[in-house]
Amino acid sequence: MKKSLSLKNVSLFKKIFIAFLIVIVPIYLLSVEMITIEKNKVRKEIVESAYSKLDLYLIFMENEFYNIRKLEDKLIIDRDILKLSRIVGLPNNYDEYSSYYSLQDKLKDIEDISKYVVAAKVYIMSQGKEISPGQIKDYSNTDIAKLKKAITDKSYPFAYIDDRIYIIITPYYLYPNEGAYINPKFIISVEVSEIKMKKELKEFFNTEQGEALLLGNTNGLSLTNKGDENIIPVLRNYLAKNGDETNSHKIDSMNVGKQDFIINIKKSETLNSLLVILVNKEKFFNLLGMYSNWIWFISLLTLVTVIIFSLWIKSIVIKPIDKLIGVFKKVETGESVIYVEYKNDDEFGYLYKSFVTTHPMAINLIMQ
Repeated sequence: MKKSLSLKNVSLFKKIFIAFLIVIVPIYLLSVEMITIEKNKVRKEIVESAYSKLDLYLIFMENEFYNIRKLEDKLIIDRDILKLSRIVGLPNNYDEYSSYYSLQDKLKDIEDISKYVVAAKVYIMSQGKEISPGQIKDYSNTDIAKLKKAITDKSYPFAYIDDRIYIIITPYYLYPNEGAYINPKFIISVEVSEIKMKKELKEFFNTEQGEALLLGNTNGLSLTNKGDENIIPVLRNYLAKNGDETNSHKIDSMNVGKQDFIINIKKSETLNSLLVILVNKEKFFNLLGMYSNWIWFISLLTLVTVIIFSLWIKSIVIKPIDKLIGVFKKVETGESVIYVEYKNDDEFGYLYKSFVTTHPMAINLIMQ
């Protein structure tokens, strides 16, 4: 037969201690739960902020290149460029010369549309000319060969020539089935500054504790640094394992060397690239450490409170009771002269004084 739960044989100290725990443990658990809820709330805000920052940067970059592409697309069907591409040899009248100047103004508009644009040029095949906002000159056959190779390789939207980044458009993009990419009548070439884009990428994400880079897919925009040689293979391996998961926004953790990083990824269809932000894990969730410290603090404070309360109860309640019990045990053994002292003027003081007064009286009654 099972014994029923009873506190009859439990000492007074244990009863008081259990009662105190019944009060303080729920308060402790409630405090920890509130801190945990707030911690998760802040964690969610940190993640959402990271999402928003990536979205903001990609929207900005996509708008920059959309504006460049928009002017290039207008230029590819422009009356002046089409007129000049039909002329064989040098222009022979004012109207044809004015097309040169008009085209230079439109190229200047492309250079002014974005701070990333280094140079905008048009190459007219029939005339052997390279037209830029500042000059008109004979084009270099070497440059044309490199541009044609990029066109033949269908390097679009971005072409990499001699470690420079270009956006190249030809009539092929209007008439892809006519094979115009083999011998285009003209080539529109816009060079963009890799240095400016890298600098702005780094400043935008303040990557003192990590890295920010764009990983281009085939003909996508890539912005990486010399110090990224160790990171890129690990990233490529991670992306290969995760496959299509990176098509949407994703935050995960990964290890590079001996460091733990939070990896924040967002894909851009316009740039044909993945924006990857790597931040030291401790730095990323630095604010959350405060909440962990609070939990440790409350845990330690609760433990200290329990210990102090136990010692205090033992001092003001249990010791006086034990002392009084000891006195009564002496009476039980037949001792007639007993001296007991209690200095505090409280309930126990009253009991002690009463004992000191009544004990001699009881002895006298017994002796009579």
